[in-house]
Amino acid sequence: MSLALHLYQSPMDNESRLMRMARSLVAADLGVQVRLVGLQVDERSGLQPVEPGIVIDRVGNPTPKHDTLASRFQKVGGWFQEVYRGYRDADIAVVSAHAVWALPLAWALAKRAKAPLVYNPHELETRTPTMTGVKKTLAEQVEARFIRRCQVVTAVNDEIADWYADQYRIARPLVVVNYPAEVTRGRPARDLRGELGLGGDEVLFVHTGHLTGGRNIPLILEEFAAGARHHVLFVGAGDMQSLVDEAAARSPFIHRMDPVPPDEV
Repeated sequence: MSLALHLYQSPMDNESRLMRMARSLVAADLGVQVRLVGLQVDERSGLQPVEPGIVIDRVGNPTPKHDTLASRFQKVGGWFQEVYRGYRDADIAVVSAHAVWALPLAWALAKRAKAPLVYNPHELETRTPTMTGVKKTLAEQVEARFIRRCQVVTAVNDEIADWYADQYRIARPLVVVNYPAEVTRGRPARDLRGELGLGGDEVLFVHTGHLTGGRNIPLILEEFAAGARHHVLFVGAGDMQSLVDEAAARSPFIHRMDPVPPDEV
């Protein structure tokens, strides 16, 4: 069976956007297996069937004990090499890159397989908070070089679609939104206030998603720890989880819960 490859440097945990795209492909009955190729960050590695027609492949090695800039570059470079070696001779129907950094790899695999290349950025890639300095310049160069080689480009909203079309003089990308599945609407809401022991008059802010850099997590913690009288709840996990847990242990206004499946958000 041919593969519909989706490349994303992520552990593929709770990736709602990728899963919805994968389910759409399976529902279309195109005779392909959807392979979500991500990054190994723990003991999980290799192929993991998650639903009929959808398989996750976590490639690479767990994060080294000494997390340095050099080790991160080594890890990313190793991921590119391993993914290319693992799939260069596969029967590939289409290759999708879900981040700007995956575009060169996706292009190389698509060119070798003579398959369509798709770019599915989950945001305005080169304008995120972590895109600064040399990193931003390099990302802009990569995107400009490869985006015109894509047969399909998508965006998450109309404004970003217009930006990509104007910036690169390409056909307006398709807008693919990330709405909750229809079957999840109408479910009883989870009583977060009750679980935290909060009264009905107390204000609660909820932060969902990965606890990682570029999401102003240190600033949020600082503000709520500095005498705030409102509560913030982080629903998620990630490399900044210990920072959030430590802040929650010190302040009664900061809380964290483990992540939930995307359909429950």
